[in-house]
Amino acid sequence: MPRSETFTLYKGRKEGLASTYMGHIEKEYEIVSDEIEEGIRVIKLKEKDLAERTKMQEEIVDAIMEKLGEEGKMLREILRDTMKDYEPSSIKRMYNKAVLGKVPIRKGRGCYYISIGDGRKKNSEIIRIRP
Repeated sequence: MPRSETFTLYKGRKEGLASTYMGHIEKEYEIVSDEIEEGIRVIKLKEKDLAERTKMQEEIVDAIMEKLGEEGKMLREILRDTMKDYEPSSIKRMYNKAVLGKVPIRKGRGCYYISIGDGRKKNSEIIRIRP
């Protein structure tokens, strides 16, 4: 079965996003040029390097698993999958708190969410786990 991909361009922004059939963003692009040549719109893209963000996401997942005392592969995979839904600014905040900071990390009832920080305060990060 061929793998499908959805590509999104945002009006007024110089970026594009490619996502899987599940809706997770896999690639990001910078729009280098947007021209019309002989009645055909030609958009040139440059793929952004997401290696640093991917590394941060892995370190967040490792920190969460360690602080929760979990060893299950399923929760690790769910967290990896969930991390793809967060914007770069959210990833940086979570990284600063979970990896660099000394804040508590707890799971909610039934493990439907994980809180980085107190959980009752606005500056806490809540990761919703999809059942």
